[in-house]
Amino acid sequence: MRIIRGAMTDAEKQRMLAIVRAIESLYFENCALKTVLITRKIPQRIYERDVARLLKDSELVSRIHARFAHLYAEIEQAPDEAKVLEELFLSRRWLHNRDENATSL
Repeated sequence: MRIIRGAMTDAEKQRMLAIVRAIESLYFENCALKTVLITRKIPQRIYERDVARLLKDSELVSRIHARFAHLYAEIEQAPDEAKVLEELFLSRRWLHNRDENATSL
């Protein structure tokens, strides 16, 4: 299955690879967390219910969104969004919040 049509420059290819690597890393972390839950014999119906409850918690969702707000702002203001995304994924900057008012999770 081919997702991308047309030729990519080397820079575009490197950006795309950085995005895929970041997604792969996040997928791996998710699998590792699920493995821990299974190993600890926590039933899927329990942790899925807890995750659903957390996602419905508007205060938590707001705090998480605040953690990423500076990245949204950077992307909105950047002349080349692709370069911002590349740097974001290569440095894993989404883990670090520049907003001093946001509460840590």
